[in-house]
Amino acid sequence: MDEELADIRWVLNSKYRIYILEHLSDGIGYPKQIKNEYDIRYPNISRGMRELRERDMVELVADEHPGKLFRLTDYGQHIWERIEEEDLA
Repeated sequence: MDEELADIRWVLNSKYRIYILEHLSDGIGYPKQIKNEYDIRYPNISRGMRELRERDMVELVADEHPGKLFRLTDYGQHIWERIEEEDLA
């Protein structure tokens, strides 16, 4: 439980991580969709995706044309649901 709370705080410490989790909570998605929806730059999306992958919250589904496709892991979905339940984002 303490690790989970630490991960929630860690996610909330970056608007880019919040945007990525929020977008992917509806299903799979491309970085371009996140860029267009939230008007953020690719380097910020790439860094956020890398960080979330390192924490096992996001996984790469496909790395083919037209681009990388991502989705939340079960743990990432759980963390996002906790954030929404507590109305933290």
